[in-house]
Amino acid sequence: MAPMLIPSLRVGPFDAKMPEHSWKTLPVAYHGAAYNYFSAAAIARLARFPVVTLEKCQGWKNVTNFAPPCNTYSCSSCCEERVYEKLGAKIKAINPKSKVIAYFHSNKAMPWYNVSRVVDNDTAVCFNGDALNGTNATAPCIAAANNYSDYFFDFRKPGGAKAYYNGCLDMTRRGHVDGCFVDGCLKIEAPIGKSIESAFMAAKLANLKALQLAVPGPLICGSGGGLNPDMAASQVQSFGTKHAGWWGDMMHVNLSASQGYMFEVHGHELCYNTNVSSVAFQTEYAAFLMFAQKWTYHICGSWCGSDPVWPKAFDMPLGAPKSNAMSDASGDVWSRTFESGTQIFFSKANTTGWVKWGAAARAFIAEND
Repeated sequence: MAPMLIPSLRVGPFDAKMPEHSWKTLPVAYHGAAYNYFSAAAIARLARFPVVTLEKCQGWKNVTNFAPPCNTYSCSSCCEERVYEKLGAKIKAINPKSKVIAYFHSNKAMPWYNVSRVVDNDTAVCFNGDALNGTNATAPCIAAANNYSDYFFDFRKPGGAKAYYNGCLDMTRRGHVDGCFVDGCLKIEAPIGKSIESAFMAAKLANLKALQLAVPGPLICGSGGGLNPDMAASQVQSFGTKHAGWWGDMMHVNLSASQGYMFEVHGHELCYNTNVSSVAFQTEYAAFLMFAQKWTYHICGSWCGSDPVWPKAFDMPLGAPKSNAMSDASGDVWSRTFESGTQIFFSKANTTGWVKWGAAARAFIAEND
């Protein structure tokens, strides 16, 4: 066996802001939204998760939330921030420890958010061009492509930094929201010239660093899996099938988790595939757990328009890892064992995982087949 890849730290930089975490069963969280409103049963299911991220389309088609309701991204109704708080209050009434995270894009002010009223057409706040990207008096802010209603935050301007900072922080003041999902965290989407990219990104990251210190819970850097060390959490979407592929995404998990950061893996098979013996299920199961540490979560949710799920696999016994991941002599096959006796394996060469279930897991599978 080769040495462990990276030893985990006992204490992370943002432990005080983190959700609950348990190895008793698979560590899971939620990321998604309902176009209308979640039923009482769905809200009770959400409250079972230690982390609940609510997407940008939460409550779109419910006239109680939006009048008129939203049907496309060019909707200019208002206001998503209040919807997050209302649903967060319902979740926390059942489980006060659940961390509720509000989707809040880091580059553009979406028009059904109240923050868009601050950004739109205000050159003291929005990105309104540079030497390569000028604009004119009739269109003072440069709009996002294919969506005339979205305008970009300019974090170099005090007004732009304040708009984003307060937009997230204000949602947390009443205790119903804990942090924000910072989509596009490590990207610039405004059409800026190469000469100002560094200053633009530096201003954005400085603002996010200050915001993370101010909010009570984690800011999640989404969603390519990259680590921003000044934020508590990162996420990778479409785990293994997009971005860096299986091994690359697993290395994203390892980099963040081994240093005490929260990391979310947005998967599919563990949520919707009931065949725990299938290659697809076992590959995702092994890939997720191979480098997971405290604060690592597998998340389900179809972004918009779906209720939360709680498959039987979420209740399968696991137990804490007995060690960190180790490889065979070739460096190809990696393995890890958990207190329940379950062993996981993953081949880098074949990008395939497999599982040898422990006695408790086998008994659970037999009882719930």
